[in-house]
Amino acid sequence: MTITSTNINPKNDSKYARHRSIWSGSRNKLRSVVDELRKTPNVTVHEYCGPAGNFLRGIVRDFEVDWDVSLGVTRNIGAVLGYWATRSGVSKRLRDAVPPALQADLDLIWLDFNTILGRRIGHSDGAGAGTTESQERYLKTMESLIVFAPGKDRFDLIVSKYGYADHTKKNHHFYHWQARSKLTGDQAHVDDLLLEA
Repeated sequence: MTITSTNINPKNDSKYARHRSIWSGSRNKLRSVVDELRKTPNVTVHEYCGPAGNFLRGIVRDFEVDWDVSLGVTRNIGAVLGYWATRSGVSKRLRDAVPPALQADLDLIWLDFNTILGRRIGHSDGAGAGTTESQERYLKTMESLIVFAPGKDRFDLIVSKYGYADHTKKNHHFYHWQARSKLTGDQAHVDDLLLEA
């Protein structure tokens, strides 16, 4: 496995994403990570920032159209407790954007990414889900963020319910999935940037 962001904290609801605070004092760590991704050679950052919206418009829909996928999860009923399933698998367009050595990692991360996206931005129909009128207004106006940054030997996925949280500075987090086919001494691991002062 080449996923470098495996989550070991049992209290977090993602198996493969780092769950990080957006702010460290006056420093926006999320913005720093995305800026560093933009500066990384052979990495293309696809940023979707704005209202999450609904199924006809918004950043979720923009991501779906650009990458030929249907984001979100469905709670399927199984023999005992049921299970989460993605609305669509990884598309050929998405698969072709990542290095061949990391395509299996993308497949593995895909359910986790969709589950977090569904729970944080509201595209799921599992237990307790449902969209009230106030939630629908929230989805149309709240700024959220999705980043997909594939590169020659890596890819990153980021989800932030609160976008860059420029106007809300406390207690907000983002999820960051990372996969690398190699990591040499002269390459900066994006997670290291989160530890800098």
